[in-house]
Amino acid sequence: EKTGLVRGSKHIPLPELEKRLSELNKNDTYITFCVSGKRSKTAAEILKKNGFKNVYNSKDGISTWPYKDMIEPVKKQSK
Repeated sequence: EKTGLVRGSKHIPLPELEKRLSELNKNDTYITFCVSGKRSKTAAEILKKNGFKNVYNSKDGISTWPYKDMIEPVKKQSK
């Protein structure tokens, strides 16, 4: 399976999303991604529930992103 994130995107793991909503602008457009589309669906629902209007889910996961050269590995954050 292809994993990673789209270059220029913001990586917020699903368990951290609700406590990090303040990092996002409700007027921006967001596309949620994960490997399979299941966690990203949940992320999109959380965003919509919290007043984000322009939210789209990549329902089949990052492997369906058509621009493969834009996918970068996720960098682990040091603690």
